[in-house]
Amino acid sequence: MIWPALAVTSAVVVAAVPWGLPGETTFILPFMTLLLVFLFSVRPAQRIPVWLVFLAGLATDILTAGPLGYWALLYTLSHSMGGLVFRKMPSGSLAGLWVAYVVTAGAVASIGWGVASLYYLRIIDWWPIALGLLCSAALCPFAAWLMRRSLIIGRYYELAARS
Repeated sequence: MIWPALAVTSAVVVAAVPWGLPGETTFILPFMTLLLVFLFSVRPAQRIPVWLVFLAGLATDILTAGPLGYWALLYTLSHSMGGLVFRKMPSGSLAGLWVAYVVTAGAVASIGWGVASLYYLRIIDWWPIALGLLCSAALCPFAAWLMRRSLIIGRYYELAARS
């Protein structure tokens, strides 16, 4: 559980740093954390506990000065939906994982847009959320490949240590 916790915590901190990015890009870094939450929720060997996902969301809310509970809700939804969607896929292929992420992140982004619109009592601009979704979806295959590779290397070292 240390590796998933460290990775998600690092992503939360990176998302909270004021990088001086344009206003339209405000959702890109939190969606990268959402991608990690999803990837760690679908892999049984590296499954992240839901309480840690919720705390990561609260930390993102606090550190980015957003509405308290917004990212906690979205990350928890991603964690829950990720496990459900991935189990329904026919195989554990990289393409299947990518499709599962796009479906999950699309649903979570839609819910996030609706919640934000209710919070601000007006229909907010959907473009920044869509940009965050698109960027994280583009990086999903690469991040999944890296995680799969690290898992294979970790198993190799584990087996080598046993013998």
